[in-house]
Amino acid sequence: MAKRAPQPSPPRPQGQFEIVDPRWLLKAGAATLGVALLCAYATLCFLFYQGQWQFVLHPSRAVTQTPAALGMQFESVRFGVDATGTPQLSGWLIPSDSPGARTALMLHSGDGSISDA
Repeated sequence: MAKRAPQPSPPRPQGQFEIVDPRWLLKAGAATLGVALLCAYATLCFLFYQGQWQFVLHPSRAVTQTPAALGMQFESVRFGVDATGTPQLSGWLIPSDSPGARTALMLHSGDGSISDA
């Protein structure tokens, strides 16, 4: 069976416009709104991901007390120098009374300073 070529639509009279099905317009509008909402949601998720550390960590540079307040000997140490020569990490070395004691590294939390620990 041979396929028939599609019949061309009859020419429209001058001044008449093609009628568009309103359901098509509603579907197109809904799809556009859905994509816009998806993009807005993705943007909010990305912004929350980038700024979430501000909700959790509130570091402080103010050192309110040192181990000397507890009668302990300590030495201030700084390490992790960056390209400008500025140390990125600082801490205290508290030596032990016994010469064969092991060294322990204590890291404070991110919601204050080393003096809060």
